Amino acid sequence: MKRFLSLLALLSVAFAAPGTGTVISGQFNVAAGENANLRFEFKLAQHVLFNRAGSSLISFTNPFTNKPVELEVSKGKPYPNAPEDYLESLDALGAKLSVPAGTKAGVYRVSLEAEMFLCEGVLKVCYREVTAGKLEVRVGGSGRDVPVRLEFARPGR
Repeated sequence: MKRFLSLLALLSVAFAAPGTGTVISGQFNVAAGENANLRFEFKLAQHVLFNRAGSSLISFTNPFTNKPVELEVSKGKPYPNAPEDYLESLDALGAKLSVPAGTKAGVYRVSLEAEMFLCEGVLKVCYREVTAGKLEVRVGGSGRDVPVRLEFARPGR
């Protein structure tokens, strides 16, 4: 079965599943001249596995420097039946977003995209999921930071 899923992963990499990913927007507060500490959390539905064969990324552009940022998603709890090929849960991922000194107070919106390689264990189908979302960085704001949550349902659900 492991070999079958790996082969399916290679064959299905070019095809996206129909909109199973959801990004719940996050909010982060920071003072000018400091770093916003972003946190991304992942939730995989039952029977959905993270496929290590693909290169899963979260990407966005820093609105203050206009530089692209790419974060590789690759760590988590190995799937017991095939630990070298799949993860059954993903570790939270952190990133620092530099905010230059002198940045005007206000809300800065950041568009992000997540490209994930997943497998559905019951249907034995692997697929590429691309989903987009937004997060807010409040310069000069205060309050509780809200992590970005990325949730992935089973295909066809």
